[in-house]
Parts: sequence; structure tokens; C-alpha cells
Amino acid sequence: MKRLTTDDEKSIVFSLNTFYAKDGEVWIRGGGPYPDYPDCTLVQWIKSAAEKHNLCIEGENPEHLGDEMYDALQDGDETVEGILALMHLAAVEATEMRERLKLLEDILGDDYNPDKLRELMDADRAGRIKVLTEATGQVCGTCANFQRARGRKSGTCKVKKFCTDRWGRVDKMRGQFTTAQSRKACAKYEPEKPPSLAEEVRDRFFCRRNRVCMAACSTCDDYGECYACVSCGMPDRCQLCERYYTKEQIEKIRSGEDVVSGKKNDYNV
Repeated sequence: MKRLTTDDEKSIVFSLNTFYAKDGEVWIRGGGPYPDYPDCTLVQWIKSAAEKHNLCIEGENPEHLGDEMYDALQDGDETVEGILALMHLAAVEATEMRERLKLLEDILGDDYNPDKLRELMDADRAGRIKVLTEATGQVCGTCANFQRARGRKSGTCKVKKFCTDRWGRVDKMRGQFTTAQSRKACAKYEPEKPPSLAEEVRDRFFCRRNRVCMAACSTCDDYGECYACVSCGMPDRCQLCERYYTKEQIEKIRSGEDVVSGKKNDYNV
């Protein structure tokens, strides 16, 4: 079904667009005088008609005119005022229906299927609809709530601790919730905070041969067990890590002194 309501000024030939609401009043599209035929309010249109036909209509605003038109409805088609009052009532009702439909069509879009809408509403009333959280464009691996499993590309979540069923309800029988680092993040995504110096180099290793600081091996979670670790040369704990050295020792290391032997090293970290 195609959309029926529109705010296009050239769409006066289409139904449900002749009357519309604006600033709390009923407006008539193209209801103004010749030659421009501008939009005008229903009050202005009826006042203009009353002047041309010598009618006694005094209402100057929508509220007062509405009361006057209600009284004139009692005349029926016996007076011109009664006919004009019926036209006023039809215009007000058409505007209210048009604005209600426009509100729905703004949500549904330019093309919608009533049968599909009925099916969705029946499913929602029966509790068979599950609303998924909107993805933020980020991934779980960069979320502050992501708790990575050591040496793996997956982990747990601080917010969502247990798995959920198809309706989004917590199901502890299914166990702890785990997710991959590449999975799209949910609406509760929080960006990671910049790590401190100690956190940034924690669990890193310094290769004395290549003089570079490297991350812990993902194969054995340490250095010295797998072939890749052995081929690195002489891996050692990163000498800038406050987890293994005091601040006094770090100052000595940065000056080139070996905190173990007390000798000067020929490399800087």
C-alpha cells in the first residue's frame, strides 16, 4: 500500500491532503483567494464565505468559531449557516484523521503491507516478538566490559553474565555468556579507557637479541615453550613494567643499568 499523506504543496488533488494541521489550527491547502490561491486557515475561509453570502458569523478564532458552528449545526440544511457548519465539522474531522494517519505513515514509510502489520501485531500480543539491541558499529573486543580469556580471541562480559533465550530472558541453565572479540557490540558498548603505562606493557617481553618489546605469545601464553619463543633469542620480562619492577628500578633501567647485575647495558628500552 502506497503512502496517502504528504506535505507537498502541489498534492492538493490527492485525498487526505486538502486539509492539514498547523500551529494548532486547521488549514486548507490552496484555499486562499485568486490568483495565487495560498494556503489559509479554516477560520479565514469560513469568514470569507460569510462575508460573500452576508452570513452572521462572528467567530475570530478556532475555539469561538467551533462553538458558533456547533450551534449552527442544529439548523441542518435549512440555512446556509447550517450547511457551512457541516462543512466545518467535516474539515475538522478530516484533519484529525489525516494527522493520525500521517503519524503512522511517518513510521511505516512510503510503502507498507497491512497484512504484514497485522501479523506482527498478532505475534507481539502473543509474546513472540524479540527486540534485538541495535549494533553500535563497534565490536566486543574493544569494549570496556569485555573480559578476554588469556591467550584467546574470546571472553566474557561484565554486563551480560549469562546466556539468554530467544526472547531475551536470562537463562542460567545455559551457562555463562561468552563472546568473540570480533562480534558486533550491543547497545551497552563502552569504549576502552586508554591504558596506563603499567597496563600497556604488562605481560610483555623484551627480546635482547632484536631489542624490541613484544606481546606475550598467544600459543603458549608465555615465552620459552614453543618454537617461536625459542627462536626469539633471549626473551625477558619487559623492563618498563611496574608489575615486576619498582619505580626506583625502572629509573635505573632507563639509565641503562641492569638491576640484576648492576652493570651498564648496551641497549635502551
